[in-house]
Amino acid sequence: MKIERLHMEGIKLHAEHTRVDLGGLDLFLGPNGCGKSTVLEAVQVGMLGHLPGRGKRLEDTWGLYNPAAKGLTVQLGFGEGQNVAEVIEDIGGKLSESIHINGEEVATTEGKRLRREMLGDFPLMFDLGEFLGLSDPKKKDFLAGLVSEGLDADTLPGKVLIGVLEALKGVEALKAVMDALDCTAQEAATKMHDKLPESNKAVISEAIDTLAHLAKKSETPLEGLEKFHAEIKRKMLDSGKDAKARRAEIDGLVEPESYMDPQALGEKEAQLVDTETKLAAARKEHGAAENAAQTYQRRALKIQEVEDEIGVEVQILADLPEVSGEELEKALATIKILDDQHREKMAKHDELTLRSQAAGKTLAALEVGTLCPTCGQAVGDEVTGPLAAAVKKFDGQAGKLEEQIAVLVAEIDLQDTVIENADKRETAAASKVKLEAELEQLQAEVGDVPSLEMAGHAVEGLEAAVTSMRDEVEAARTAATKLEQRATAELAVTKIEERQKTEKAITEAARDLIHGSVKMGSAAIQAKVQELLSEITPGLRFVFDFEGKGGRLRFGLENGSFVPFAALSGGETVLVSCALATALILLKNPPCKVLMVEAAEVDGVNGNALLGGLAKMAAHLDNVLVASCHELTPDAADGWTVHELGDDEAARADSSQVGRDAA
Repeated sequence: MKIERLHMEGIKLHAEHTRVDLGGLDLFLGPNGCGKSTVLEAVQVGMLGHLPGRGKRLEDTWGLYNPAAKGLTVQLGFGEGQNVAEVIEDIGGKLSESIHINGEEVATTEGKRLRREMLGDFPLMFDLGEFLGLSDPKKKDFLAGLVSEGLDADTLPGKVLIGVLEALKGVEALKAVMDALDCTAQEAATKMHDKLPESNKAVISEAIDTLAHLAKKSETPLEGLEKFHAEIKRKMLDSGKDAKARRAEIDGLVEPESYMDPQALGEKEAQLVDTETKLAAARKEHGAAENAAQTYQRRALKIQEVEDEIGVEVQILADLPEVSGEELEKALATIKILDDQHREKMAKHDELTLRSQAAGKTLAALEVGTLCPTCGQAVGDEVTGPLAAAVKKFDGQAGKLEEQIAVLVAEIDLQDTVIENADKRETAAASKVKLEAELEQLQAEVGDVPSLEMAGHAVEGLEAAVTSMRDEVEAARTAATKLEQRATAELAVTKIEERQKTEKAITEAARDLIHGSVKMGSAAIQAKVQELLSEITPGLRFVFDFEGKGGRLRFGLENGSFVPFAALSGGETVLVSCALATALILLKNPPCKVLMVEAAEVDGVNGNALLGGLAKMAAHLDNVLVASCHELTPDAADGWTVHELGDDEAARADSSQVGRDAA
């Protein structure tokens, strides 16, 4: 897809809208600072949305912005009215990106996808200068990514497995299965799974599953293979660390001096069981003695408590006077009589009190001078006088009764004390008899004081013997366990080392595939560059290869002897670089094939040779854009569309191919 038009606005010198019509072979000439490189940069922004080398963030591309414009806009126009545009604006201090496809704005993510479909993303993703500055391993990664031959995702696990089995001397079995069943390597690997050694079976099965998973998640089989190589290599290193740690554990499991043979250990264990039985019996006897001593102590304390209680009852009997039966009966009869008299006098006292209260209320109602409520005449002393006398009489009689009642109450209390003392003496006497009977029984049960000393000595001796025997048996058991652990650890380390060996074989097989693809990539590039150079300078032989699996990368020309790229002359350097870049573009084969050249050496004879060579290469490309600050001989630009750029607006306006669109 050929780029026919370039529209740009707000990018470096081009603050206003500028249109550039492209012819396919376009040469931009002019002094430094006139905007030649800006045209090439604008094309890159239009194709990718960013400028390689600056970064992919909007802030990085915004560095090209001319503040005199509203925003940065680049539009690329193609045949049949197709176009794609990148627009970046500063809205309220925040950068905003929009993509326009054929004049219509589309969502950013969808726009980027459609732009990649139209143009591809390889030409400008690859920067030759950046590539030449890469380390050898990164150059090789790039080369491997150029080809996918022999790295089909469906057969990739099988290819890795073949390499593994070759390292393990088992590839013949796999090939036999493949020949007999006419199936792929991966299918054959599944069918011969049971024939693999157990130690390798799990590792290989796990590796195949991992590879298949990574291949599905990766954009290319090679990318999946590289991820797989890194993953298995990590596991191999982990296995190595694990094996080393286990070896250190084994070194710590030295054979103990206390080891016993099984027969001696059995006899010692039987002796220990017998002694433990005796110790249990002695502890039982000692426990019984302790229980007897505790029982004796409890009974002795109980006896003391009962004796103290008896003493309390005796003291009660000593403190209280004796009361005869006759005195008790007399007190009971007397208290009955006194209670009757007390009730009679209380009743009479209550009657007098009520009569006094009634007379008092009447007297209070009939004061002298008031009208009688019955006859209506004035009340005089002849009425209130008798009432007051009656109140006084009633109160006097009630007072005498209260004195008599107090005497009766005192007499009743005296008789109650006699009766209460008689009851207390009777209770104390009965309690004393009962406690004396309980004391007699406790004294009969208490028996002799038990001795714990002999039982304690027996237990101590047996405990010492058991402890000693247990230590011996435990040491012997520990020794036997350590020997078993050592044997188990050695077996585990052997398995880990076998796993590490298998993982190493897997990583080497994957690495061989990766390096094989690098060789194919470098061979493809060498053939393509040589094909292009043969059209231009048949005498040069291009060399792009590396020595060994991890050796030095060779890059240069051979014309009788190897000439490193750095030693080439200026014209040859640019020409070979362009041939290399063109070869890479052709191998990737994007929809829009564009080659851009910043050529400081486009002058004189070199300029003629370079532009002539690029013109021949252009037959394979859509656009070739060259920027140079040197003047050319009249025939150097033959066949090229020349855009002469000057320092001022007039120089640019006079250019035959660069116009300004007022719209």
